[in-house]
Amino acid sequence: MKKYNNFEDLIITDLKSNKKYLNFFIKQSIKDFQETQNLAAFLKDLKYIAEAKKGSITNISRESGITRQTLYNIFNK
Repeated sequence: MKKYNNFEDLIITDLKSNKKYLNFFIKQSIKDFQETQNLAAFLKDLKYIAEAKKGSITNISRESGITRQTLYNIFNK
């Protein structure tokens, strides 16, 4: 069994490796946000999704033109 540094690494690895799970996770995150209005939880989910799709905050920053620091600030609200 593979060891993970933390829970986030496990989630991101699972999202990367399973497209059906990724699609479910996206839909569930939106549904949860609509029901709870918990912005912090929603932004954390978006961070997981973005990292699963693009590999890292650095890659997201390069592709979006948004600085890494700004992305970290957004995702850590």
